[in-house]
Amino acid sequence: MTEQLKILIAIHGHEPEGWTDDVRVALTPSPDAVIRVLVVGEPAAAGFTSLLPVARRRYADALRLARALATDSRRRRLEALLAHLSAPPEVVHTACDTDEGRTIAGHAAAWPAHIVVVGRDARTPLPRWLVPAIHERVVRDAPCAVIVAAPLPRRSRRLGRGLDPVATALPR
Repeated sequence: MTEQLKILIAIHGHEPEGWTDDVRVALTPSPDAVIRVLVVGEPAAAGFTSLLPVARRRYADALRLARALATDSRRRRLEALLAHLSAPPEVVHTACDTDEGRTIAGHAAAWPAHIVVVGRDARTPLPRWLVPAIHERVVRDAPCAVIVAAPLPRRSRRLGRGLDPVATALPR
């Protein structure tokens, strides 16, 4: 008896628009696979110290707003992904200790997944320069194959060029 294919789809909140189309294409060959969606929260922010109470309150308010926006972004991405899947998968929410990429790779090892599907990190270059791209960390640290969903920009889709080939990295 063969073991069912276990596919982990990770949502980190920085995926590009249209990445769910690529996920659907990547999952087409395996309709009977066990699918788990992992929704990863952002790492904890560094504490803010100030002698002025008003500065602490403003920082706390800004941090609360940023977390609410990030949570809403991940929720919308999850809803878009679930709309593209034929059967409802298991959905797991997890906190992030250090960075999203390591958290995804660690969960893939603990589950254990055969394939991880992750969206390309669509943040601008400066944040990705400060913290490495999430999908690159997953490719480097995951103990299994990784599929990076990286859709073409909207302009290329209008020209009818279709989807980018799905980039795959084999386990080491």
